[in-house]
Amino acid sequence: MTDKTPVKKPAPSKGVPALMISTARGISKFRRAGFGFAETPTVIPLADLKEHQIKALRNDPALIVKDAVQEVDKTTEAATAKEEGQALPGGGD
Repeated sequence: MTDKTPVKKPAPSKGVPALMISTARGISKFRRAGFGFAETPTVIPLADLKEHQIKALRNDPALIVKDAVQEVDKTTEAATAKEEGQALPGGGD
């Protein structure tokens, strides 16, 4: 006997495109494009960055830059980021 109860799919992610940025191994602190970074990732919405800042961040070998989605939890107004994909070229390892 099989259960015919429909399976609910999770709601699609609602969020804004962002960058998740941290310093490369061995670099404790680093500044670029008007922001300070450390080993703990910092999430910045793309809407808060100008094109030249995005280019500078992605091309700096002292930084690890990953595409992310910044989600906003409506009940707590807290923002979290979910990593998407791999490190971008020129973002360091």
